[in-house]
Amino acid sequence: MIPMVVITALVGTFILTFSISPVHGIAFFTAFRTLTILMAVPMGQYEYSGEGFLTLAVILVGAIYVMMHWHNVKGAVKWPFLLFILFCTLTVFVAADTANFSKKIARLVGYFFLYLMVAQLSINSRNRKILGYAFILSLLVTNFPAIYIYYIAPAKYMSQLHGEENGLREIGIMSKNNFGFFCCYMALFLAYLYAVARTGLSKAFFLLLFLMQTGLLVLSATRSAWAAFAAAFPLLILFSKDRMRLMMPVIALMVIGAVLFSVISYGAYGELTEKKKYGFNSWHFRTAYAWPASVKAFEEKPFMGWGLGNDLHALMKTAKLKATSHNDYLLVLVETGLIGLSLYLWLLLSLFLKTTAGIRRAVDDRSRMLCVTALAIFIAYLVGSIGEHLLQTPGATGFVITILGMAHGTLLAARHSPLPQSEHGEDPLFE
Repeated sequence: MIPMVVITALVGTFILTFSISPVHGIAFFTAFRTLTILMAVPMGQYEYSGEGFLTLAVILVGAIYVMMHWHNVKGAVKWPFLLFILFCTLTVFVAADTANFSKKIARLVGYFFLYLMVAQLSINSRNRKILGYAFILSLLVTNFPAIYIYYIAPAKYMSQLHGEENGLREIGIMSKNNFGFFCCYMALFLAYLYAVARTGLSKAFFLLLFLMQTGLLVLSATRSAWAAFAAAFPLLILFSKDRMRLMMPVIALMVIGAVLFSVISYGAYGELTEKKKYGFNSWHFRTAYAWPASVKAFEEKPFMGWGLGNDLHALMKTAKLKATSHNDYLLVLVETGLIGLSLYLWLLLSLFLKTTAGIRRAVDDRSRMLCVTALAIFIAYLVGSIGEHLLQTPGATGFVITILGMAHGTLLAARHSPLPQSEHGEDPLFE
């Protein structure tokens, strides 16, 4: 009863806020969406998360908003998104698990409308400011429950982390791997906020948050998120026009690495020690079981796949493996076949090219750095997708979509005016 009341309150507040001011509605959604991820309402044999209900609300308001502003999103990534969603919808004819199909197609449609709304709203630099603060509020809302686990109940956390209580499954209000990637994306975004901040006080604030976020990233013990961050962070330095702006975040990373070296070492060598002790580890499971089973499932239905949301069903049916692919590209291949994977790769390429175009065409340094950060976060998503399910993971991936929309909005803004943004008034985001 209580979860339903909370979910109803959040959904109602989102719709009301959006009806008054679309950008504040999206900001509310961005700030508080993680509160609903582990909150679920049972319906029949399945549970439906609060995040799912919020996604339906996004689709509702997004359909109306995008129809009213379709001409304003010319230049955003639309057709690759639409064709991928359309084909995924057609796989309902081969899907055995229609409940999971429905949840996943709704999430894809929600991502699409969220992206288009954010891109259109982000033409205005003031709206980017509002969304930027929503990200800060989101990480505070998400991090405090996690900090409680780490520092107020450390014995329980450490025993779970090292496998004595069947592993650490939840961190605060998010599942473990989802939280790890949330920390990865937010740490990269905080590095951007630090780089563009103008006052010493704001720089100190963002650096403190960056230290906290990277520390939580390490403590999440999500190896795929570590690899994603390691691949993405150098891009911020490589593409930054003033690399000295990122010197303090780099030093902060070194401090975190020194303080949490024992956790990093355990994570780095855990795969080796686990296999030596138990004859089995997570990497071995992926390469020896989940990925071969995915290939076997694909070979049985290579064109249409098994249906969106049917990865678990497919692996159980063909390989007797009660598990999922643990790789987004294989998951899309199993669920939607060669056609679906081709459309998904086209979508990824389109988002990548649009983001790099924003870096080239940015009208000011802040807009350019936002696009650089969006590229880094997108690369983190692509790398992380090799070892985990990110496309359909509720929570963290929604932030990737929002950041891409913000970056692509700056590209639309550049098309609207050839003049530097500073000539139209300062963006006071981090004054």
